[in-house]
Amino acid sequence: MAGIRINRPKRKTNSSMTHWTETQLNKHTQKTSIKAVEAKKKQVPAKGKIMQGQAVSVSEAGKFGEGWVIIGIDPGTKTGIAIADTTEKRLIDVKAVQIHRALCILREYHDKGSLKVVYIEDSRNVSRVKNSAAMAQGAGSIKRDCSILEDFCVDYGIPFTFIRPSKKSMLKMSKEWLKQQTGWDKVTSQHARDAVGLIIGRY
Repeated sequence: MAGIRINRPKRKTNSSMTHWTETQLNKHTQKTSIKAVEAKKKQVPAKGKIMQGQAVSVSEAGKFGEGWVIIGIDPGTKTGIAIADTTEKRLIDVKAVQIHRALCILREYHDKGSLKVVYIEDSRNVSRVKNSAAMAQGAGSIKRDCSILEDFCVDYGIPFTFIRPSKKSMLKMSKEWLKQQTGWDKVTSQHARDAVGLIIGRY
């Protein structure tokens, strides 16, 4: 009995499965990256809405509703931190802590879902008249802490805004003035009062 011959169709070659040269691969990767960037640019938040972990302007930070907590942070040798309740219109806490403790406080309020926005004093580009080794070291410490706070807020999705010191804001707030303006009569350091200055009038 003669064998039956079956004609199998030839397998078509898929051009996308062929091996690319290094030049072709680089061009494809570049095009893909550009498309990804363009797609990300189109992800613009709705008007008045702030995306998590986004650096926001001072005006945008005021678009939240009530029932929130705002926090002011003054980086330094000790990190000044001031917390205010925007519903009750009062300060909750004013103190100076180590930078790692300030991060824990931010995380605590963020996890509760009540943290509205963080105001951080940005003294990284502020010129100083005196130029001693101690001041240079202090400036370096502030730069480092500002970067740590920024990275932390971005990583954990916390809205934040940097406040550049002005001549008015650089005037040191006395404990008597703080008590008169806010009713806060507990012992505070200068860094803690400076943190209050970042959020006073915003809650």
